[in-house]
Amino acid sequence: MLVLLALRLAPPASVAAVRETSIVIAVALAAIVLRERIGALRAGGAHSSLPVSGCYPSDTTFRGWFEMGARRPFFVKGLQMAKVHDKERSLQREIGIRVEDTFPDVEVLAVELSGPERFTVFIDRVGAKVDHALCARVTDVLRDYLREYTVDVSSPGLERPLRKPQHFRNVVGRRVTLRTESRKRLRGEVVDAGDRAVTVQTDNESVQVPYEEILRGNLIDER
Repeated sequence: MLVLLALRLAPPASVAAVRETSIVIAVALAAIVLRERIGALRAGGAHSSLPVSGCYPSDTTFRGWFEMGARRPFFVKGLQMAKVHDKERSLQREIGIRVEDTFPDVEVLAVELSGPERFTVFIDRVGAKVDHALCARVTDVLRDYLREYTVDVSSPGLERPLRKPQHFRNVVGRRVTLRTESRKRLRGEVVDAGDRAVTVQTDNESVQVPYEEILRGNLIDER
């Protein structure tokens, strides 16, 4: 009763502040409960009841939270993109060997983290489209990772991931967007793709970017 009376007598601004604080507390408590329930399920080995994997059709473009132009999630604050990139490269090496050894006609184009416990594997197939059946088979090969991650498998999409020299050689004359540790966004036309660096012509300059410095690279959809 005293709380209700105090709220009734308080200025409107104070009441609004109390309500906002209450909402924040409620959301935080809900997040803690959800995290505990997921942890309990994982501890009990109940991975099959969780949404642990996903497959996307050949015209899908997956945009992760870390992708250029996407809004950064709350847990990325203070985290250097370069560290995320190092983890992605490590995962790509491991996953690339496993998937490409199992499916010789499949290439792992990129692995992108979209959260601390979620990543997407972008794949392509020589001479054929990436369909749901292939996504499912690749996901099954990566089943060991489901103990720690939610795994999504996707086709390249319209904004095709670009990481390797051959990827850039295949798109000479096309426009791309790159992100490096020193430049948040670099957009321009690929004019050359050498063994160690790609040359991009922007509106104002020609920029040579070593492949090892590229954190993210994507083809620009110009349809």
